[in-house]
Amino acid sequence: MGNIVSDSGNKSVGIAIDSVTHRFGPGQLTLDNVSLNVEPGEFVAIVGPSGCGKTTLLNLVAGLLPTQEGTITLANEQPRPGHPLVGYMLARDALFGWRTVRRNVELGAEIRGQDEALREIRAVELIRQVGLAGYEDAYPKALSHGMRQRAALARTFCLDVAVLLMDEPFGALDAQTKLQLEDLLLDLWTRERRTVLFVTHDLNEALVLADRVVVMGRNPGTIRLVVQVTLPRPREARMLQSDPHFHDLSATIWRELEGGMGPWLDR
Repeated sequence: MGNIVSDSGNKSVGIAIDSVTHRFGPGQLTLDNVSLNVEPGEFVAIVGPSGCGKTTLLNLVAGLLPTQEGTITLANEQPRPGHPLVGYMLARDALFGWRTVRRNVELGAEIRGQDEALREIRAVELIRQVGLAGYEDAYPKALSHGMRQRAALARTFCLDVAVLLMDEPFGALDAQTKLQLEDLLLDLWTRERRTVLFVTHDLNEALVLADRVVVMGRNPGTIRLVVQVTLPRPREARMLQSDPHFHDLSATIWRELEGGMGPWLDR
């Protein structure tokens, strides 16, 4: 892959979450005294059972929910909606049907006022890198679900942001497509080393992608375990399936999950 054109935004930004507690109403304690530091350029995955507050934590970091108790900082700033340092990729591709692939990939950068010529060059290069070359002028209705997620991934990386929040972006894909996009995400992340906070219900996916895996419990949501993933990089999802250390790490996390955290379910 060639180098991606960037307008050189600051990629050295970490996330500091300190003693965060969140309630959605009386008696609805969702997160209880959660603390986590994500280093600049680090890839951290969060796993846990349904209802443990994984997505709530992402929404707090994104500034989509107010911080009720505790503090969250990004580059010494508090979260806020539309923060220029933060990009957010959801489980759904959320492409606009009336915009072409290229125009969809450019959308976030366009909204943030990035230079038109620069964002077009960047969008076209990212479209090529995610395997959609030749589809620049196609509309979403002409794409498979996997292709749409590739376009959404390109749109996320088209933003010149330091922090990427990703909420189960590959959760609805078939196994083969998921493996392909995991490898693609690793390749894009390795080139730019954005700070990534990645929510998933797929333990294997977490171990393939992350530097650390955070295991959460629920009722209320707390951090029960943080596992350093010592598998060497670069990684490929298929190759790790035959690595004994990969399975040892998986077993360690599963033991924690089985230790009173309830069923392993997608949110």
